[in-house]
Amino acid sequence: MFDAMIALLEQSLPLLLACVLSVIVIAFVWNAFKQFRLLKYLTESFDTPHQALDLSTVPRLLKPLVAIIERYHLSEQAQSERDKLTNLINRVGIKRILTQKLPLASGCLMLVDIRQFRFINDLWGFNVGDQLLIAFSRRLSELPQQADYIARMNGNEFLLYFEHGLSQGQISDTLRRLELAYQLAIEVDLGISSNADQTAKPVQKVELTLQAGVLSLKQHGADISLTLRRLDLALQKAKRNKLKFAFYEQNEDKRHQRQLILSSGLAKALANDELFLVFQPKLNCHQGYIDQVEALVRWQHPEFGVIYPNEFLHLAEKTGLMSSISLWVINQVVKQQAAWQQLDINLMVALNLSATDITNTQLVDSLALSLQKHGVSADRISIEVTESAMMASLSCAIRVLNQLRELGLSLAIDDFGTGQSSLAYLRHLPVNEVKLDRAFMSDIESDDIAKQIVKTTVKLAHQLQCTVTVEGIETPSSLNYVQSLNVDYVQGLLISEPMAAAQIEKHHLLTNSFAAEQSKYPFVNQRSAC
Repeated sequence: MFDAMIALLEQSLPLLLACVLSVIVIAFVWNAFKQFRLLKYLTESFDTPHQALDLSTVPRLLKPLVAIIERYHLSEQAQSERDKLTNLINRVGIKRILTQKLPLASGCLMLVDIRQFRFINDLWGFNVGDQLLIAFSRRLSELPQQADYIARMNGNEFLLYFEHGLSQGQISDTLRRLELAYQLAIEVDLGISSNADQTAKPVQKVELTLQAGVLSLKQHGADISLTLRRLDLALQKAKRNKLKFAFYEQNEDKRHQRQLILSSGLAKALANDELFLVFQPKLNCHQGYIDQVEALVRWQHPEFGVIYPNEFLHLAEKTGLMSSISLWVINQVVKQQAAWQQLDINLMVALNLSATDITNTQLVDSLALSLQKHGVSADRISIEVTESAMMASLSCAIRVLNQLRELGLSLAIDDFGTGQSSLAYLRHLPVNEVKLDRAFMSDIESDDIAKQIVKTTVKLAHQLQCTVTVEGIETPSSLNYVQSLNVDYVQGLLISEPMAAAQIEKHHLLTNSFAAEQSKYPFVNQRSAC
């Protein structure tokens, strides 16, 4: 029996040895895997000095490395790459991390902006604003679509780096989750007796509205500074177009570069007489001739050619040059009107004012001085102010418009119907004329609702003793329709394109030299004006 056991043991020994060896190998592999995972975690922690090391036990061989990393986390460099409020990486840190990963051939970046965050600070105070930023940064790290890196770029902008990219649906879901209400304990002063607790901290729901710019790194990950600039352009596009998020598209930085060139060149354009005026005629529907023109500014750029106002005037607003351009336009219009008076050209000239002009306390005096200097009567000048410019500061607009009207100028609301004022505000505004925006005319021939809106607006404006001008007349049928409504003036490409002053003078000369029927829309001559 003993021999049998010995024999069985001899037969089983290889299997037992194999089992023991397998256990040893598995233990070794498992231990190596844990050490590899720990080593990977420690290596990655160099990129996240804002996060404390989360370690339970450290193998003896790795303790020197852990000590080095902990010292680095406390170093001046690590501290300089950390946002002190949220404990996230800051702009400096994320630039270093992304630079080390170049070239970035996949994934995406998302720049998230908390809209109107300043309003939260103004309403609840900076302490609540800080609470909200901390809660927001915490939620960023808890998203189902976890970002590989999260950074606070500035006050209310956060950058997320996703190594494997996001679909549009995932981007929408990310923003939706981030916008869910935040529960904050907000201190409220109850104003009660000093013997009692004078403050309470009820939980307050705070909701956010977010917008984001998104950049795919597959096409745009070669240079970090350029990449971050393009990401910011995507966010600007989302804000400009009132979108939840927008992607950077090819060559948008070239358009941005063009804007930078235009912005930096505006002051030089004024100094070098690169700006010039053209005049678009307005047809008097009751008389059948042109007796008014609108002055429009253009820029003869030395590199880009003729630049239209919709491209550079908003840049003038941002760079603080709008008032200077408006004063230049005023002087040029008054000078031109004085020259036309010498030629017996009897046209009223309209010029446009911006939102900046409405708050310019020197505007009225500058205009009065220019009229006096050139000997031009105020009733030969009309001022047009856009509806949105008026509504930006209604009380100020009314005060300035009243001052202009006291000078004897005619006043008009431009682009009426596209802003936020509604017809009810007309009775508060000291205006002589309402100009219906061209947007009403785009579908006028096929849209019965558009026709009814135009009809109602014209009728009400007339009842408020306002002259009505319809812009955007480009077809005979649209002209016939608005004339059937008894509008006073029409303006658009069907009537005439904008003209240089010399062309206006030439057309006026033809009107006086030939029979009126030889000109489709003749200019008023001195006899008919009288």
